[in-house]
Amino acid sequence: MIERIPWSSTEEFQRRFVATSRPVLFTGLVDRWPAHRRWSLDDLAQRFGDAQVLVGRTEDARLVVSAERGVEQSEMELATFLDALREGRRDLYLISPVEERIPALLEDVEEPAPYRDARWKSARLWLGPAGVQTPLHHDLPENLYAQVFGRKRVRLVPRSMRRRVHPYSRFSAAPNFSPVDAWKPDLERFPRFREVRPLDCVVEPGECLYIPRLWWHQVESLETSASLNLWFANGWTALLAAASQRYARWRAMRP
Repeated sequence: MIERIPWSSTEEFQRRFVATSRPVLFTGLVDRWPAHRRWSLDDLAQRFGDAQVLVGRTEDARLVVSAERGVEQSEMELATFLDALREGRRDLYLISPVEERIPALLEDVEEPAPYRDARWKSARLWLGPAGVQTPLHHDLPENLYAQVFGRKRVRLVPRSMRRRVHPYSRFSAAPNFSPVDAWKPDLERFPRFREVRPLDCVVEPGECLYIPRLWWHQVESLETSASLNLWFANGWTALLAAASQRYARWRAMRP
């Protein structure tokens, strides 16, 4: 079970959750943001519609990821994506870096101290329709997953279970992804997943889910939803995160 508690202090967060690699749901963070009060499809279109964002392709309402090509993305004007979302299309999922693409979004965010003061940090916007899923994957940095509007359900698997989730090869284009559907696993193809004991939660609007570094997670939008990943890292993890970010940008520029 994932505990749901009010945010208290950075010190308690570090001691009780980061140091012990323990997920938790926080209230009292995102629900104070201007973004939580202000953001809607119309508001985002009016203020940021001409921004060029990155959009992933989905099939059967699932983000397309392959060992050969990683996450398949294309560039699109935000207004065009929002029009498609209003029309009911479910073949697109916005997964765009914020600092590089829409930095003004962060003016609507009160950055939590662990993120604000980190040696390395990066924000990403997730925006998509109800029913769309991201495959099971993990992130190298710590992750404060902020739900601005809409609801999402999340299934988490501890980082100690890496072998049991049958991940793609470390040398593939998607080394942090798994081909297993964590909600409907094919146990004939992926028998080690039988040993996994996941944790589940629903992230409500205005809540923030702490996903510890390297924990596996699969996410589904229960409604049209906007979320922000607030990734942060310190120490040697910050160096690795920066290197990984540069490598991802290099891959994106390759023909």
